[in-house]
Amino acid sequence: MTTWPAIIILLLVVVLLVLIYRQWGQYQLLEEVKREREHIVGEERRMFDFLHGLGEALTHDDPQEKMYQLIVEGAFTVVDAVGGAIYIHAPEKGVLQPVFYSSPCPPVIELPERIIERARTNSQTLKSFLRLHSIKEDEGILGEVFHTQQAICLADLRDSDHFGAPLNFFQQHTATMIAPLSSGTDNYGVLLVSDDRLDRTFNDNDYEVFLSLAEQSSYALTSARIHQEAVEKRQLESELRNASEIQRVLLPKNDPTLDDYQFAAVNLPAKVLSGDYYDYVSIDEHRYGVTMGDVSGKGLPASLVAAITRSVLRANAAFDRSPAKVLARVNQIIFPDIREDMFITKVYAVLDKASDEITLARAGHNPPLHFEHATGEVTEISPRGMAIGVDSGEVFERIITDTTIRMKSGDCLLFYTDGASEAVDINGREFDVPRLIEEFTNCATKGAENVVEHLELTLREFTKGLPQADDITLIAIEKR
Repeated sequence: MTTWPAIIILLLVVVLLVLIYRQWGQYQLLEEVKREREHIVGEERRMFDFLHGLGEALTHDDPQEKMYQLIVEGAFTVVDAVGGAIYIHAPEKGVLQPVFYSSPCPPVIELPERIIERARTNSQTLKSFLRLHSIKEDEGILGEVFHTQQAICLADLRDSDHFGAPLNFFQQHTATMIAPLSSGTDNYGVLLVSDDRLDRTFNDNDYEVFLSLAEQSSYALTSARIHQEAVEKRQLESELRNASEIQRVLLPKNDPTLDDYQFAAVNLPAKVLSGDYYDYVSIDEHRYGVTMGDVSGKGLPASLVAAITRSVLRANAAFDRSPAKVLARVNQIIFPDIREDMFITKVYAVLDKASDEITLARAGHNPPLHFEHATGEVTEISPRGMAIGVDSGEVFERIITDTTIRMKSGDCLLFYTDGASEAVDINGREFDVPRLIEEFTNCATKGAENVVEHLELTLREFTKGLPQADDITLIAIEKR
């Protein structure tokens, strides 16, 4: 028979055990909370380190390439995953391309059977495949995240409706989080982290941190793109300025000083670089060449073709007295190498110092204007000719001809590009050739320098309020 003292002792033992159990449970709970808190604090610290790294990456000349690596490594480090990857959208190909794939990183895309078999004996096979294999933009789980712009968190890739690939050795247990990388209307691609440890899944806090990380990464990619575009723009502007300086060097530094003629010229580019050019060529002791060219288009391609044309004409000017034959030779040399959508109009005149004659040929260029002092009238000089670069030579050489004019004292010859005659005012009206002839007539008796200055000022007044639409080049030659 149990005595009351024994019962009391037994009850006390039970109570004590209950208290100990409760204390142990509270201790376990506190330890779990402590571990969870340490995990969260660790994630926060790793997140700050990650953001700091992104900021530093923006200081590089090519921040995007560095950024991809930092984002991936930062993502799987912050959420304590095995690895991660970034796939960037290539709209011209309609695919998502892996731009950085960490090693190791459990795959979340469908693996071809041949890759699975080879990877069993060669670990590099799977790594190479994952780093080089692009997927269609609507393919698999990555394509779904990209198109829906909705992130996902999966405890096991195989159990998801998003992934229907057959079971294989490399994807037996894969936890993954995938988020779109987008900012505004720019959809860059997707970011993923994955883990194949049996005891590792991603909790709600991991998912929230990952989403925040993906959002910050999207902003960083936008900043990197803007930074890169700014760097490239500065580099291009610097290169264009250098090219412009070189182009200016190729223009005559001074107008020639001949006893019987006065020269004046101006070149006004519409952009940094010009497709117009002019040049003076001392052929021999009796002959002097004057040329003007206008390459179709503007900018760098036109300026390069203009420089080539200048060099080719200079190299061939002394081989024939006929301007038409010199231009034919220029066409023969340039035609094989010029783009199909480009051509050059050109006028080339040769002055004979021993006479009053100027012989010129016109390769599709605007007809020069001849002011005759004796009559006060202006005549267009229009010998036949076609633009350089349109025909290989047979038609060009059959069409182009020389014409000779006699320059009397006080006469003036004006060469111009269509940037002058086709300039438009704020109402859309064209300056046109008749107006150019009228203005030329009004100032032709005042000397070559005044002709160029007057026409330049008139054109500026005419187009006031509008940016210059085309290159403008003028040359005036006055017979003293």
